[in-house]
Amino acid sequence: MPNPADLPPEIFTLILSYALKEDVEVRDLLSLSFLSRAWYTSLIPRIYSSWTYNGARQPFATLYKFLLTILRDPQLADEVSTLRIGNWGFFPGAAAPAPELQVPDEELELIRSAIRNAGVGHLEEDILGSLRKRDRRPLMALLLVTLPNLRAVWAHVPRRDPILGAVLKRVVDAGHLSLAPALANLSELHLCQESPVRPPWVDSDSEDEDEDYDEAYSENWDSLRLTYLWPIFYHDSLRTLSLIDLETKKASTWLPAPEDGASNLSHIEHLHLVTIWKSLCTYADIHSLTSQPRALKSFTLSLHDNPYDRRRNEIISNAELWGSLQQHQDTLEFLDICRSKNTHRDGNGRFGLLRPSFQKLKHLAIQTEIILGGCCGEPRASFRLKDTLPSSIQSLTLYGDEGFALHTDLAAQLRELVTGDDFPHLISIILDDSHVLYTDDGTNIKPAYQGLVNACKARNVSFRVEESSSTLGGLGCYQRLWGKALYMQADGATRDAAASYSRKRLRDPVELLLKDDGWGDERIKFRDNDDDEDDGRLAAISVSGSEPGVFHTIPFEDHTGQTAYMVFRNAASIPLPPLFAFAVYFTHPRATPKSANMQSLCEAITPPLPSFRHIRFDMYFLPDATTEDCVAHYTVEKKVRGSSKDQIRVFKTLPPERDDPLPAGQMKIPGMVKKYLNLDHDHRSLLFLSPTESWQDGTGMLCVTFEQKQRGPASSANANNASANSSPPIHATLCPLNQEDPSYDFTSREGPHPISDAVYDAAHVDREMYMGPWVEAGRKGWTAWR
Repeated sequence: MPNPADLPPEIFTLILSYALKEDVEVRDLLSLSFLSRAWYTSLIPRIYSSWTYNGARQPFATLYKFLLTILRDPQLADEVSTLRIGNWGFFPGAAAPAPELQVPDEELELIRSAIRNAGVGHLEEDILGSLRKRDRRPLMALLLVTLPNLRAVWAHVPRRDPILGAVLKRVVDAGHLSLAPALANLSELHLCQESPVRPPWVDSDSEDEDEDYDEAYSENWDSLRLTYLWPIFYHDSLRTLSLIDLETKKASTWLPAPEDGASNLSHIEHLHLVTIWKSLCTYADIHSLTSQPRALKSFTLSLHDNPYDRRRNEIISNAELWGSLQQHQDTLEFLDICRSKNTHRDGNGRFGLLRPSFQKLKHLAIQTEIILGGCCGEPRASFRLKDTLPSSIQSLTLYGDEGFALHTDLAAQLRELVTGDDFPHLISIILDDSHVLYTDDGTNIKPAYQGLVNACKARNVSFRVEESSSTLGGLGCYQRLWGKALYMQADGATRDAAASYSRKRLRDPVELLLKDDGWGDERIKFRDNDDDEDDGRLAAISVSGSEPGVFHTIPFEDHTGQTAYMVFRNAASIPLPPLFAFAVYFTHPRATPKSANMQSLCEAITPPLPSFRHIRFDMYFLPDATTEDCVAHYTVEKKVRGSSKDQIRVFKTLPPERDDPLPAGQMKIPGMVKKYLNLDHDHRSLLFLSPTESWQDGTGMLCVTFEQKQRGPASSANANNASANSSPPIHATLCPLNQEDPSYDFTSREGPHPISDAVYDAAHVDREMYMGPWVEAGRKGWTAWR
C-alpha cells in the first residue's frame, strides 16, 4: 500500500492523530519515527510533548543527558509542554561514597550558559560543585526554565532546593523588571513533597552529618512547605495550583496577606489545598493563602481538627474561613471544603448565607454543619438549605457524619431543593455514606431518604451515596490529581525504606536507585551518534516500563464447567497469571469472547501506570444473567478456588533450590482476592458487569460491591428476623470506564467515579504483597502456579 507519509504533512499529521492512541508509549512512537524522515518530522513533536523523570529509579545521567539535548536543540525545547517529575532530592548522608563526576569542557560551557540565562550566575560555582557530586537539583531547576512552552507540571519536590528557590524568585522578579521570560506559559502546577531518604543514625557531633539530617527527622519531614516555593503564587501565567500534604505553618510569613486596598498580585484561579494532618492551619496562615489570588473560580481545602492538640482552638474556624472567602464571592464557581468529620475546635461557627453573594457558585461540596451550624453544641442556623444555596447551584455534595446526625430533617431539606422551583440547574446530589442514613439494622436506607431518592428520580436529578476520603475531601483520591505521576510517591517511600532497612533492594547505593523489580521502572535509552543529526535529537527519550509486554488470554473452566478467561499483561515469554484479580461479567446474550474484545477492555480500565501490571481480569460469560446471578456465581467461584494468598504461601514455603517451573499440564488456577481493602469500609467483594452487547458503546459498566457488614449494633433477634433472603446487600452503580470516557466530568462532579479509579483504589494497597511473588516466580521461569 502507498506510504501515508507521502501525503501532504498536514494530512499525514491528522491521520496519525486519529490512528495513535493518546496514551501510546514513547517507545512505539520512537520506533515509528525511524521509518523515514517524514515519519520523524511528524512524530517528534508528540514524542517530546511530555517528559517523565523519576529519580528513585532513573539515574543522574538520564536527567543530565536530557538537559543537554534540550540545550543543544532549542526546537526540541519548544515541543515540551508537560513534565511529570519527582524524587530528585540529594541525600549524601545516606548514599555510598563515590568519586567526583568529571564534566567535559563542551558540556560544561553549555551548563554555564544555562546558569547565566536562568539569572543565577552568582550561584555558578555552587551549581558546578553540586553537579560534580551528582546532585540533580540544579539540573532540574535549569531544565524548568529552559522549556519556553512548558504548560503543566506534576512534581514531587525535594524538601530543600536552594537553586530552584533562587530560580523561582528570579522568574517572579523578571516579570516585574521586564527581564527575559522563563516559564512564561506555565499555567498548571501540582506539587507534593517527595519522600526524603533519611540517613542512618549517626552521632549528632559528626562533621559528616547530612545537611538534611535534622530536617529529615523532624516531625513534619513528609510535609510540603513553602520555604522556597512561595514565589509560585506570584507567577503571572499560573492559573491552577495544587499543594498536597501542605504544612501551612509560616504561610503568612512567606505570603503576607495584602493590606486593605492593596492590589492582589496572584493570578491563580483554581487553588487546591490538601493540608497534612499535623498542620495547625491557623487563621493567619489559611487567610494568607486564600487572599493571594485576585479572583478564584475554584477552591478546595482539606484540613484536620486535632482535638488532642492543646492549640486546637488556633485552627481556623468556619466563621473565619467564611470571612476569608468573601473577596471571591463574585467569581467562585466550585467550592470543596472538608475538615475532620467527627471532631472540631470549640467555637467553630458556620458560614453565612451563600445565596445573596455567591451568585456564580455551581458546585458545592461541604459538611452540613459548616453551612447550617450546630457544631459542638452551637446553635443551628435559622435558615434552611433552600434559603442559603444560590439558584445557580448544579451539584451538591454533603460530607458526614456529624451534620447528618445534628440535622435530623436533612432529607426533608434536600427534598425542598429537588421539588421546588428555585433551583432549575440542580442535576446532582451526593451524600457521604454515613450510618445515619440507614435504619437500625444497617441494611436499608431510612424512609425519609428513600423519599428523597424518589423525588430525585421524578426530577431527573442524579442521587447517590458514596464514601468520601476523610483526608482528601472532595478530591477523592490522589489519582485524580496526579494521574501518571502518582507512582513516584510510592517509589520515594520505597527508596527511603530500602536505604534505611533493606539496601539489597537498591541497584545503585551511590545514587540510591531502586532495583528493576517490575514496579514501574522507567529506563532511558540513548542514541549518541554525533554524525547523525536525527540520532542526536533522539537522545534521552523516556520510555515507560522495562519492556512493553503483551496481553495473554488463558482459558480455564469455572466451577460450573463453563469456559472463562484470565486476561493480563506480562512479558511475552512469561505467561504467568498475576495473583491480584478482578472479576468481569458479560451478560448480554450476544456477547462472545471475540465481540467482548477482552484485551482492549483490560487496557481501558487498568490505571495508566507502569506499576499496575500486577493485575489480571477473570472474565465470565453469563447470558441474560442478572446482577444477583453474577454475585451468586462470584461467591461460589471464590469458595471453590480459594484465596490467591494460598499461592503466595506455597511459593514462600518452597526451598530456594526449588526454582524449577511446573511441568506442562499441571497448571493450578490461581485463587481470588479474599478482601478488597480500599473499598467502602463495609464491603469485601467487588465485580464489574457489562450488560450491553459491547462495552465500547459508551454506556459504561456496572461496578458492583456487596458482602456488606452490619452497620449498627443489631441484636441477634433483629438478625434472625431480617429478610428471609440471605443474599448480601448489593450496590450496583453504572460507571464510566476511565477518566477519558466522554461521560466522566470531574469538574462538574457529575456521575460516579470511573471503573479505572475503583481498580486503582482496590489494587494499590496490597501491591507489594501480590507483586513480589509474581515477579520473582516469573524470573524463575514459572508459567503457572502450584
